Amino acid sequence: MLLPSLLPPLLLLPSFSDAKLWGWDDQFTIVARKMVEDDIMPWYWMGASCNGWGNWCEHQECKRLQHFNVDLGGINKKQKNWYAQALQDVNYHWARIERENGAWIDLWRRGDGRFDMFENNKPPVPHGFCEPIMDPGGSGKPMRKDCNGQDTVVALACYQY
Repeated sequence: MLLPSLLPPLLLLPSFSDAKLWGWDDQFTIVARKMVEDDIMPWYWMGASCNGWGNWCEHQECKRLQHFNVDLGGINKKQKNWYAQALQDVNYHWARIERENGAWIDLWRRGDGRFDMFENNKPPVPHGFCEPIMDPGGSGKPMRKDCNGQDTVVALACYQY
């Protein structure tokens, strides 16, 4: 009877749900910072992922995003600075987060407003979820913070399983 002898080794194999998104902490935050540059381009928004929760003002805890792409769910990509609008409105159905030295993440909105988190181009197994962090003042927009004089939008808190 071979089947019972195979069970112990099979139980030791990791499942896809145990896998973590490489290059990402178990908990991280997606933020947008208003960056002041010069007279030619006085400001622009930079997206970043910050390790843990509450570290969005600690630049050494954050890594710049390469891309934060979303569907058109209320976002006009012809509008100047649509990227910042996407991070600030959180009014989309899916998003892709790209960062150097980390797995590309696909987010898909669930019925409860959170996003399931998948690794791009991998089996469709959720690795965790992200949730919009809304302004406690009831504005309906993501939370904003002043980080040493720098306007920062705290858009998403993400958690890996």
